[in-house]
Amino acid sequence: WALTKDVSDKEKAETQTEYLAFDFGLKTCLTSNKGDFFGQKFGEKLEYYDKKIQTISKELKKRDKNYKLSTNKRYNKLVARSKAFIENEICRILNRTIKIYKPKYMIFENLNFKGSKMSKKLNRLISNCGMSVLKEKLKSITEDYGIIVVFVNPAYTSQKCNKCHHTEKANRKNQKEFLCCCCRHKTNAD
Repeated sequence: WALTKDVSDKEKAETQTEYLAFDFGLKTCLTSNKGDFFGQKFGEKLEYYDKKIQTISKELKKRDKNYKLSTNKRYNKLVARSKAFIENEICRILNRTIKIYKPKYMIFENLNFKGSKMSKKLNRLISNCGMSVLKEKLKSITEDYGIIVVFVNPAYTSQKCNKCHHTEKANRKNQKEFLCCCCRHKTNAD
């Protein structure tokens, strides 16, 4: 069964903010261009579930190398909880941002991690972090609210100043700090 929601034309047309841009991350789920950090414990919770799932997986595989994980109730319950957490968190955050800002446009980086050389754990976290949930929710946001969702090329976005638009590698001091070499604007790197 499916739940449908009727949204009035007035609600669809009502905008307060021209655009809202987001950085999707593993530590903080979404960071907006307005300086909001949504889902600050997102990464911690992903790692918590990943650790528990991997522990169960190793225990079961240790007993029998041909064991099918999908037949284990404990494993399935934990995977379902992890997926439910991701879906709830992403939907809650996006619903909240729409309620607060009522944007006309929502802008996201078109992230693609395929082929990148990362550790097994990081690859696992990224593949399970909810990008498909995010894209599905954004599709429903477009249908329900008429908000236009735009995906941009992520190249150099972490090096570009959101005040003067100067782009330089030196602007990004580290994972947390951004300081524009041109206008000296300082902010969180996300």
